[in-house]
Parts: sequence; C-alpha cells; structure tokens
Amino acid sequence: MATEHFFKTVDQAMGQGSYRRLTLNCKNGNLVDIYINLPKQMADGVPLRKLMQQANDDFDNGCGQSFRVDRAGVGR
Repeated sequence: MATEHFFKTVDQAMGQGSYRRLTLNCKNGNLVDIYINLPKQMADGVPLRKLMQQANDDFDNGCGQSFRVDRAGVGR
C-alpha cells in the first residue's frame, strides 16, 4: 500500500492532518504497529476524530513510501 494513500484515507475518515497524529512502524516492509497520539486529558464520550485533532502532531513514519499489510495472525 502506498503510504501517501494510507495518509489520505486516514485524513478523510478522521479529519485533515490526522495522519500527523500517528506513528507507523514497519518490519521487513510489513506494517506491524500504528500508534495514535491522543491528548493527555480526555473527556468521556468525545469521538476519536475530535481527540486526534486535539493531540500533538508528533508524526513518525517508520515505513517509507509503501508497506504491506498481512491478514492478522498469518505466519504466527
């Protein structure tokens, strides 16, 4: 998957610039982790989309320009 396409999809679903609140980790070209940066203080019932917009944009792309996604549990 093209990383840029993934970022655009995240932004469409969660709001402009939301991808900048993520950390992606890959191993051997496979996506293994996605971390979402959220604010330290969160009120109950606030949608994830809004929480992401309130968080710091500590973006880190550890996957380069593309990555693969395997079915969960494959090879384990």
